[in-house]
Amino acid sequence: MLARSLADLVARGARSPRVVRTSEGVLWIQAPGGPRIDLARRPVQRRLIRALVERHVQTRGSALPSRELVALVWPGDRSSRASLENRLWVAVSAMRRLDLGDVLQRDAEGYRLDPAIEVEMVARPGSPVVLAAG
Repeated sequence: MLARSLADLVARGARSPRVVRTSEGVLWIQAPGGPRIDLARRPVQRRLIRALVERHVQTRGSALPSRELVALVWPGDRSSRASLENRLWVAVSAMRRLDLGDVLQRDAEGYRLDPAIEVEMVARPGSPVVLAAG
């Protein structure tokens, strides 16, 4: 009976959810099946990913408008809007090249994490793992 149920699940294409893992403070991130990406020395990418993770946790599927994202990633920067938009594009492109291409999405409203993923926040050593979105 159990074998048949498992076979039915496999036949229907059931699979485990895709999970992105990150640390408290977003010091690193790991895409589903990918390597852990150290963000400790990448402050721009760290702020970018932190903003997208927070948005995903608060309102999954909701894009973060580019203007809001720019203000979070480069707070107080008074460069031209075109310059800041270009910086944002470069930062997102860099993260896509670091194995996050399947996770980062852009739509007419802005940027977001793929709504189909789960985000798992890994607590400090010795603390339990907490699912941040799910």
